[in-house]
Amino acid sequence: HFEEFNPSLGVWVEINAYPSEDGLSIYFRDITERKRAEKEVQTRAHQQAIVAELGLRALANDDLMAVMDDVVALVAQTLHVQYTKIVELLPGGEELLMRAGVGWKEGVVGNATEEAGLDSQAGYTLHSEEPVVMEDLSAEKRFRPSALLQEHGVVSGMTVVIHGRDGPFGVLGAHTQSRRSFSDDDVIFLQAVANVFAMRVEREEAEKKLREVREAERSRIARDLHDEALQDLTDALLEARLFREESAERPESAGRLGRLIAALERVTPRLRSATYDLSLEGEQEKPFSELLESLVGLHREMAPEGLDIRLDLRDGSRGTAQGDG
Repeated sequence: HFEEFNPSLGVWVEINAYPSEDGLSIYFRDITERKRAEKEVQTRAHQQAIVAELGLRALANDDLMAVMDDVVALVAQTLHVQYTKIVELLPGGEELLMRAGVGWKEGVVGNATEEAGLDSQAGYTLHSEEPVVMEDLSAEKRFRPSALLQEHGVVSGMTVVIHGRDGPFGVLGAHTQSRRSFSDDDVIFLQAVANVFAMRVEREEAEKKLREVREAERSRIARDLHDEALQDLTDALLEARLFREESAERPESAGRLGRLIAALERVTPRLRSATYDLSLEGEQEKPFSELLESLVGLHREMAPEGLDIRLDLRDGSRGTAQGDG
């Protein structure tokens, strides 16, 4: 008993041979459909494993661009296609920018754009909001072939939407230079990959919003500390110093006031420093001159009475800080 593939006929045959009264008996049976079903099961299992692997990579990797590169590489390897791409819908909704891709000419990834309307398969996919399979680009009637696909000799391909929380992020596509019929399993696989990437994009957006909320809260706390708590503490310290001068003839009161003033003087710079640290979060993008002015302003507030600190900036970036007392 053995199985053999006949390339000329394109069929699988099961061959059984065993001895009989008439000699050696041989029976042939066509098992092509069974072999095809077994291969489909194997292919589906492999694709599911790739989706699971990609999900783990997406969770472990904080670099969204690296995740995009993993997506297009894994899709190309799994589907055995020449080209894969992730195109992102740009603000305004008129164009799609290729953010990541495999197989394209040098300089295409990161720069090439396609129309988000009916002038491209990707644009049509966004409008249809469902997977789009194309077997022959030259015979396509649903959308016009984009210059990008024509330039690279694309014949067949499929595209799916990468969904987002507030609208589509873009499109994931796979294309070939020879005619090919993509199976339903291929389409399901590509959409599953797009869904995994969409979840990673949503996580990125959620983390960004969380950082913005945290920064806003830091700024509010710093502002409240500076405008209220620090001002009240400064006023209390000033009042305590004045009262100590008025109570110089009463040693007991002067001693208590001295300890109070010392405590206030210790707390004040610490509170100023905490306020500055809170305000500094998220200010890395500010120009150096603004950061320098903020720093000098802080030290001006912390300086002893009678000390005048001035900042002289030249060309908005260089200058000198001087103190006179």
